[in-house]
Amino acid sequence: MPRWVLWLLCSIFAIARAQAQDAVGFGPQDTCQVALEAETAKGASRLEPPALPYNQFGNLVFHRTQNGAPASVIYLCNGVKPTGGPIFAQIIRIERSSEDVAQSEFKRQVEFLRHQFGEPCWNGTTLTPEQRASIPEGFTHRMYWRVRSWAITDIGWWEIKDRTPRVWGIVINTGWPWDPTHLTEPSRTIWSKCGNPG
Repeated sequence: MPRWVLWLLCSIFAIARAQAQDAVGFGPQDTCQVALEAETAKGASRLEPPALPYNQFGNLVFHRTQNGAPASVIYLCNGVKPTGGPIFAQIIRIERSSEDVAQSEFKRQVEFLRHQFGEPCWNGTTLTPEQRASIPEGFTHRMYWRVRSWAITDIGWWEIKDRTPRVWGIVINTGWPWDPTHLTEPSRTIWSKCGNPG
């Protein structure tokens, strides 16, 4: 086999592997035991949790790259170990040392999410100045995708308070929609566009 063909095949394999590693979220039947095995297979390093009583599964925290950026990946787990620990949410945290770099990383991660999920069902970055003035600032830097009838993914960026030197975070969260009973704006609008299974 020509060397250039071998190089091309290796490159394709590496790209496919990276795309699989960087996928956001979890499947409807996945458990935290499945996530533990998958993250370990990717080479993610795990932060060992404290021992929990009653054989609880406990949350999982890993360190790896997300779309090329160093990140912490957290799985919020329910239940006890024999159940495999049903996943309540996945949280991916990326930190940057300046606002400009954080915005650039946010835009880069958004493109990856668009590639995986399509266009968002709610986009706070496209609001008019009048709309921005009427809602909390955190929502103007956030975008939402409805990935299943019971799960949404959102991404946002903001300065992490009380950190010296200053740090900005990009957070990608996948989990259950909110309880709509007591929502206020803009959460009520986001729920109607993204989270309402009806």
